[in-house]
Amino acid sequence: MPDKIGSLRVVEGEFGLVLRRIRRVMDERARGLHPDLSAPSYWIMAALNERGPTRAADLVETFGLDKGAVSRYVAHLVSLEFIVKERDPQDGRAQLLNLTDLGRQRLEAVVAKGRSDVATKFAGWSEVDLHTFATLLQRYNATADRSSVPSSRRS
Repeated sequence: MPDKIGSLRVVEGEFGLVLRRIRRVMDERARGLHPDLSAPSYWIMAALNERGPTRAADLVETFGLDKGAVSRYVAHLVSLEFIVKERDPQDGRAQLLNLTDLGRQRLEAVVAKGRSDVATKFAGWSEVDLHTFATLLQRYNATADRSSVPSSRRS
């Protein structure tokens, strides 16, 4: 039976590989939207697709990006007509970002291709193995989410 420390080292190394792969895939998806885009632009569009109209400040917090960087990404996405700025009905001084129809169409095409690519990568896996992997990833993420909450906020 492998020891826990050795297994944790393997997990750490494999996560590093997965992160590098994900970074590359996100850049590819961004370039699938437009050749001049990078991963953060894709993340912003995906978040708007998932959440609907969102303030830029919320994207700054979600992605841990600099406010100026988000502003530049947003300006570029607006110039490409992938997103629009709208007045926040709750606070007329604030703006909400939202996908345009063009942005949504481009994003859906890139996401569909990405899902197809993932399905191809897992084609050789059994349903049981894939389900086990999905369950373990969900378990890891739930554990990671709980451990990232400051101790003063835990109940």
